[in-house]
Amino acid sequence: MDSNISLAMGRLAGLVLVYSLLLQLVLIGRTGWLEKIFGMDKLARFHHWNGVGTLVMLLAHPILLTVAKSGDSGFVATFIRLNGGDDVLNGTIAAIIIIAVGILIPILLEKLKYEIWYYLHLLLYVAILLAFGHQLELGGDFRDNGLFVVFWWVLYVFAFGNLILYRFARPIYYFWRHSFEIQKVEKDTEESHSIYIQGKDLKRFEFKGGQFAIFRFLQEGFWYEAHPYSFSSIHNDKFLRITVKNLGDYSNKIRELKVGTKVIIDGPNGVFTTARAGNRKILLIAGGVGITPVKAVAEEMIKDNMDVALIYSNRQEGNIVLEKEVDLLAAEYKNLRLIKFLSQKMGQLDPEKIKALVQDYKERTVYICGPIPMIESLVSGLKAAGLRGSNIIFEKFSLR
Repeated sequence: MDSNISLAMGRLAGLVLVYSLLLQLVLIGRTGWLEKIFGMDKLARFHHWNGVGTLVMLLAHPILLTVAKSGDSGFVATFIRLNGGDDVLNGTIAAIIIIAVGILIPILLEKLKYEIWYYLHLLLYVAILLAFGHQLELGGDFRDNGLFVVFWWVLYVFAFGNLILYRFARPIYYFWRHSFEIQKVEKDTEESHSIYIQGKDLKRFEFKGGQFAIFRFLQEGFWYEAHPYSFSSIHNDKFLRITVKNLGDYSNKIRELKVGTKVIIDGPNGVFTTARAGNRKILLIAGGVGITPVKAVAEEMIKDNMDVALIYSNRQEGNIVLEKEVDLLAAEYKNLRLIKFLSQKMGQLDPEKIKALVQDYKERTVYICGPIPMIESLVSGLKAAGLRGSNIIFEKFSLR
């Protein structure tokens, strides 16, 4: 390949690389205004695929530039020579960090604890700052054009500004303003507990049924981890509540939380809310602990006189999360029709079974929350049965 072409393509790859890195910050920085439009689950998926493109550009940039400048010296010798300067070395260190995190995380994703995954991601902030120094010192087009310099500074300030505001400043501000602390921990079933959180002026901490937040409990054994949970209560001025099922090491010890423990809350997040309802006839489908956001959504809808049918699917009887509360809600409100579905007896829930249970389901906006395989199966089946995608509301509840 002609050296001039390699040089031009290498520089272009470098520019695209930096765009992609800054976009990564905005996509996964819990950017409030963006999350309200798309929802965090869609932003997380875009973050994943943009990360793949970032890795491609990250490999292309140094390879093409080294090829362009190698001449008769050979690729390896030229690469070593180019890394003799601190600024090129900073770029190489940034690349190594990004590649290591970008490759290790997908390979080890299922085995990594959430907190390890989280702290690995924090290394990427260091890498991006190293890349900026590399770009500032060695990017000829960057250095020699004043407008270009201003443009890039604005992009970096915008990306890091949003990150600092929403990822760090917002939860700290809410903690200072509301002084969140645990009011009580209540046993729901043998396998689930509800945590009630009190604070100052809770009326002004606004969230909608169906939303979630990331909770950090400032107690020994808990403070170094933060985990996402849906609000299982509707907004009120007395308490916030989350309901946690024992599904892992962290959730298994949630019962050990003490009254008075301070709580940092990062949120609210999510668009699994009544605002997305296409009409006033609703079908809610909850699988297992997916009832926590669904119960809150249902309560808001029925109090707004919507016509709501709720299919609550569990594997078998016993240890059903929030069962008593859902029963009481159905008994109190005639516009809520509760249908309990037990997959061990009735088989996997699918569009045919949904039709038998709720005959007019195609006339309703359908909300689905539960395990990701259940969501994917039902969404695919309902679309095949003729429902429009815009009438199927769901969020794949994961930050990874």
